[in-house]
Amino acid sequence: MQARARHTAADFLAFLRQVERAYPDGDLAVVLDNVSSHKTPAVREWLEEHPRVSLHFSPTSASPMNHIETWFGILSRQAIRGGAFTRSRS
Repeated sequence: MQARARHTAADFLAFLRQVERAYPDGDLAVVLDNVSSHKTPAVREWLEEHPRVSLHFSPTSASPMNHIETWFGILSRQAIRGGAFTRSRS
């Protein structure tokens, strides 16, 4: 998977296509937040054509998800952004 600077419907559709190709067998459940780019007509149309993929939205005021997003934001700002990471060989 990949991180993108923006979160457009086109980006989300690219993500869905990538996940569907990576996992060709069985049903796929995608858990996500309620951002508007997840609910566009293009996304709904794609989902109708791919019935094995289902979206499950977190509640708008899902405080546990808010805490996780806050933690990842801190982690990104303080430890990840601008870092150079290499695999260590054992």
